[in-house]
Amino acid sequence: MPKKSKANSSRESKKTNTENKNSDKENEIEELIKEKDTYYAMAQRSQADLVNYRKRASEEKEEIRKSTNFFLILKILPIIDDFERATSIIPDDSIKSSWGEGLILVQRNFINTLESLDVKKIEAKGKEFDPREHEAILYEESQNISEGLVVNVIREGYKFKDQVIRPAQVTVSKPSEDKKNLKENNKKEE
Repeated sequence: MPKKSKANSSRESKKTNTENKNSDKENEIEELIKEKDTYYAMAQRSQADLVNYRKRASEEKEEIRKSTNFFLILKILPIIDDFERATSIIPDDSIKSSWGEGLILVQRNFINTLESLDVKKIEAKGKEFDPREHEAILYEESQNISEGLVVNVIREGYKFKDQVIRPAQVTVSKPSEDKKNLKENNKKEE
């Protein structure tokens, strides 16, 4: 085998050192890229967590506001009922007086406030009885009115954003005994 000259050996050594340095640099670059990707992924997760937290906090805040409104409305409804009872018994000649007009104005302000909060009365009179919106307190026999219709509203019911917060207390029509007997006799004859 031919002898390697010192110059050759030195060149190979430099070449090997350069290759090692390049390999070390490449490894270091790869590690830095992996580290960068890890930090980037962590930053993305943190940003997503922050966005989700803000959204959740906003939803919770809105839910608290809604439930607070809901309970406040429930407390106000008996006051409105009292105003309705009071204004319904005011004699006609007293309605034109200042205190009668004042009472009606306060009642109207309460109702307008509720409407601004998206609270609406449940329309019941003359409608078909619906147990989700009505609470049957009495039944009234009638020959002229079909069965299951709301004949009278005893206490108004209310909805808050299409959710029933208090059902209307109502009187519901039912067939009279004469009408029942007539139907039973007709069935027997058939």
